[in-house]
Amino acid sequence: MDALQSPITFLYQEFSRRERSKRLVAQMRNEDRKRELLRELLHQYVAFDIINLNDEAFDDFIEFCSVPDEVIKGLTQYDFILYVKKRYEMYASLGPTRRH
Repeated sequence: MDALQSPITFLYQEFSRRERSKRLVAQMRNEDRKRELLRELLHQYVAFDIINLNDEAFDDFIEFCSVPDEVIKGLTQYDFILYVKKRYEMYASLGPTRRH
């Protein structure tokens, strides 16, 4: 909402608890969808021997990567594979203490 076009609506949306809750729920849903997408991609990368990660470590690796939305949206598929591969090399170099 543009503050100049409708200042009262803008203020209401910015400060309303309900609107903040809606935004939080939307952010959480987006994060859940992003995690599922990353999980699917990681399964494919394991199948094609791009990375060597077991199922139990997927969530830990996803947390470690902490892939921003801009990276997911802005990189080509090839560049994203390279990004994940580099992050995996860092993750693997930390050894078993990193993996839960």
